[in-house]
Amino acid sequence: MGHIPRLLRRKDIIELSSKYPAACGGVLYFDLVFEKGSQRDAGQVYANGGIAWVLMVIFSLTNNPAVFFAYLGTLAAVQADTWATEIGTMWPNPKAWLVTTFKEVPVGTSGGVSVPGTSGAFLGSLFICASAMLVNVKWLSDFGILQSFLLIGFSGLLASLVDSFFGATVQAQYFDPIREKVTERTHSIAEDGLLVENRLIKGTPFVNNDLVNTLCALSGSALAYLVIDNVHLFH
Repeated sequence: MGHIPRLLRRKDIIELSSKYPAACGGVLYFDLVFEKGSQRDAGQVYANGGIAWVLMVIFSLTNNPAVFFAYLGTLAAVQADTWATEIGTMWPNPKAWLVTTFKEVPVGTSGGVSVPGTSGAFLGSLFICASAMLVNVKWLSDFGILQSFLLIGFSGLLASLVDSFFGATVQAQYFDPIREKVTERTHSIAEDGLLVENRLIKGTPFVNNDLVNTLCALSGSALAYLVIDNVHLFH
């Protein structure tokens, strides 16, 4: 008799936190929806920092300004993705739309975008450029202060939208039968501790959050690299 009320209370908490994440323990709700919770793992480190590490190695060998801007672009990409998620999901009474159809979806849905989240993505990207400005990188002033902010800002913003696009189209999404929610997680844990396999309802099984984050990081670096490489300012 005590088991049912506990289950109901848990479902009520999850339902409330999905509607009012900032006030009702939204971290609990989104940790259950996202493939990776608030605890970082090695896969996330490589997905978000691997491209930057490779670019640092290439830059140390070539001293190519375009590679340096690509490095800033990939940092802006992962920063934008993080800020978009954190701000977008924790904003009071948030609304989100699927990036491919603009259909309204629950906040936290793979491929969903919101005004606060997208604004946060751009601001996070600008923060990366501002950090580089603080260490007086001459190439930034040579390219132009405003131009550098715009390039890195839009590199991060574009990358966050690329992340959302792949999240909406090919990233694996599953149905959680325990909580009756769509999730990125392949398995869920029942009340009795039993591991339950979730059913794939959309996307490709091997396209997980780490792969999407890697593509996001690549797209941010690619835009910054291509712009600098084609302006021929440093040749």
